[in-house]
Amino acid sequence: MLLLLKSIETGTISYCRHFNDMLYKRILVCTLLVITVLANSCDSPADKSEVSGPVDLKFNFYADSTYRYSIKNNIALTQQIDKENSIVINQNMTLTSAYKVVAVKPGQKTVSVTYERIMMSSGNQLYSLDYDSENDNGTDIMYEDLRNLIDENFKMTVSDKGDIISSEPIMKSSIDGVGAYNFSDSSIRKIMVHSLQVYPGTSVQPGQIWEKTFSTSVGFANVRIKNKYQLVSVKNGIAHVELQGRITSDNAEQAQNSSMALNGTQSGSLDIAVNSGLVQNGKIAQQLSGNMDITGETTPVTIESNIYIMGTIKNTNGSL
Repeated sequence: MLLLLKSIETGTISYCRHFNDMLYKRILVCTLLVITVLANSCDSPADKSEVSGPVDLKFNFYADSTYRYSIKNNIALTQQIDKENSIVINQNMTLTSAYKVVAVKPGQKTVSVTYERIMMSSGNQLYSLDYDSENDNGTDIMYEDLRNLIDENFKMTVSDKGDIISSEPIMKSSIDGVGAYNFSDSSIRKIMVHSLQVYPGTSVQPGQIWEKTFSTSVGFANVRIKNKYQLVSVKNGIAHVELQGRITSDNAEQAQNSSMALNGTQSGSLDIAVNSGLVQNGKIAQQLSGNMDITGETTPVTIESNIYIMGTIKNTNGSL
């Protein structure tokens, strides 16, 4: 009996040791499997929310929908008067516009654009001017042209590539030569193209590059821009695009019969909603230099400009 008990005891101890060894090995294997799964999930670039294949980036605002763009442009122009003296002119503008899709055809959409708010300030070492359409009392004739643009609208037809196929005539100034700013309906429309001339016109995938060339303005200077865009990533339905561009003076007539010879560069990034083509966020930095003649004398100038774009979609009842 004692031998039996001893045998049972020995066997039990041996079994327990064997069981413990097996349990330990099993726990170790499970632990290693968990660590391996976690490691693979952390190191794996295949984030399910990120797209690695081609996507269609195009102007695809929905029918009967309204969108809002707010474009802010800050400009610092340094004009060299002589070897020792210079003057710095700062000009800031924020334009808020509503885009309502009123007609849809294959490859193009017609939108009605309404100027909702205009804020502008301009000044140098000697004077400054400020205007905000929401706080305007309607008495100063210097701001009459800007005032007359508020709540005005025009229609334009835009292709999937962001090209303006047609648009209604420019709203003419009613008091030429009196306005405080060299901004008009024409100038504002040129600034708006920064949110349109961004689409490749074909499917693109991360890493791919495309080019666009268009006319716009930097302050009161008419310029031509040649941009290279690169799709960096697509995540959660948002395409992140980076851009590099060259800027040159446009051959078109400059404001107030001035003449300019400017060259420069720009760089920035855009976050674009893939489903609609709406530029939700954009930042563009511009640097130009050259010569300018607005007073009958040619002087060297440098211009630094920053553009910020914010796009949102409005509900059918008009609220954000």
